[in-house]
Amino acid sequence: MLKRILAALALCFLTLPALAQGGLIIGPSGGGLGISNNLVGGVSPVTGTCASGYVLFNNVGILGCQAAGAASLTIGGSITGSTAGYGLYVSGATLGQFAYGTSVFAALAAPLNGSAGLIGYGGNSSTNTNSYDASVQVATDAFVQNALLLSMATQPLAITGGTYSFQPAGSPSYPVINCTASAGAVVSCVVFSGGSGFAVGDMFVPAGGNHDALLRVATVSGSAVASIGVVYGGTGYTTQSGIGSSATSAVPYTFLLSGTLTSNATIIMNSGTYQTASQQWFLANNTTGAFTVTVCVSNGSDACTAGRSAVIPQGANNSRLVGVQTDGVLNVDIGSIINVNDLQGLATGAAAALGSGVSCAAGTVSLLTFTVTSGIVTHC
Repeated sequence: MLKRILAALALCFLTLPALAQGGLIIGPSGGGLGISNNLVGGVSPVTGTCASGYVLFNNVGILGCQAAGAASLTIGGSITGSTAGYGLYVSGATLGQFAYGTSVFAALAAPLNGSAGLIGYGGNSSTNTNSYDASVQVATDAFVQNALLLSMATQPLAITGGTYSFQPAGSPSYPVINCTASAGAVVSCVVFSGGSGFAVGDMFVPAGGNHDALLRVATVSGSAVASIGVVYGGTGYTTQSGIGSSATSAVPYTFLLSGTLTSNATIIMNSGTYQTASQQWFLANNTTGAFTVTVCVSNGSDACTAGRSAVIPQGANNSRLVGVQTDGVLNVDIGSIINVNDLQGLATGAAAALGSGVSCAAGTVSLLTFTVTSGIVTHC
């Protein structure tokens, strides 16, 4: 008996040197862990999908590896601290559970709410008060209602001449500004950081209030905003420093123009495609001063397209309200009569305001004898 034991030990010691250069293989799924060779630190190779520095473990009979310190969850393995039949989900860095039923959706939605901007079943979101917003945020009922109201809104514009562009060229970086307000309206703003990509006449909206004020670039330094004029003070604003600003859009339905013109004024509307930028507006030119107001579509470079534009006649108290239509690509055309009273007066031979220096003889005048330029009667 002793001889047999000694023979077996001798056989083992004789075999070890021959196995010293063997390796360790990370077994495939369903395979077993079989080591037929000795492992030698710094010598024996490890093959398979396993990153350097990972630790090895027995994954239900299969040799696996994972990052040091990482916990593993094996199908069929035991889980402590949970309730049988409950579902599991990852909440932050911990494992959470939920009961199946009505609460499952709320539990699943919990990790989606918040910074991700996603709203799950039963979730809620505060309303974005910026009705001009075109981001990918979720739209609530309140936001949709605000956007619909904006499409029929009235936008006052205090103008003096030059360009008033709703569409700056390119993709500008909007300025940071300090604004003073009185009774909820912005009365003045100065530049804190001028941004880039602007030209004189470009318009933008200051943050805060009801997001309805309208500012205009008065001067630039390079392409940065250097000074600002207030076209409309808006509502709900307070005096603030270091506030942001953003793009505006020619969405409102009615524009009320006021101010004393010292030069011709050109209002440049947004351009796009027939489907995205076609619009209809009413404009009331209540300005004074012997200069014109023209409405056109942007060519994308702070100027009008080569298409048609509309000259808006002057009046007072909205007496010369004009309806215009744009295809959003090239043209702006007058789409409604200038003033019903003007046409009735001409038909009966009464004096009528036809524009500076234009008059018609007394008597019955046929509308077919009028000469019209950009929708304005120039002579009879």
